Amino acid sequence: MSIESPLNYIIDVLDFMMDNLGKSRPEEWVEMFRKRGAEEIIKSGFTTGCTDSAIVFCTLVRAAGYPTKYIEVISKRWLDSKENEKKPIKGHVFAEVMVNKDRWILIDPDSKKICIDSGREWEIFEIYDVGLDSHDFGLTSFAELKKKFFEYREKRNSKK
Repeated sequence: MSIESPLNYIIDVLDFMMDNLGKSRPEEWVEMFRKRGAEEIIKSGFTTGCTDSAIVFCTLVRAAGYPTKYIEVISKRWLDSKENEKKPIKGHVFAEVMVNKDRWILIDPDSKKICIDSGREWEIFEIYDVGLDSHDFGLTSFAELKKKFFEYREKRNSKK
């Protein structure tokens, strides 16, 4: 991988991920959810979804010295819905990379997408929290994510 410029490096990392990480959900994916580090994910050759993709992406980009944020988001449609707990939670994970002193670029590591204009993503999603990874804000398992997202939705909607 080349580290000559931030954008080229981002592209190299996304290419590496496309070539080396398949998307697979083994039956035990819930037990793996938010439990594996980048090295374990890369060695396994698969991601269980956007969380794993973002962990690998953020780790590789930070290793090259580029400041990178892990951004946990929730679908605004899901937040606005009155769906009960039987309906799936609609969340996602993005990353943001500083490409010069004052410019951050939004990346969707799971879909291998560089979002030069991130406006569409913020029409669809609301930021839940930002950190180095999901453990920074207490999302350490699927059960914990579910609990905290429902609490967030309830608190958000009670203000309306």
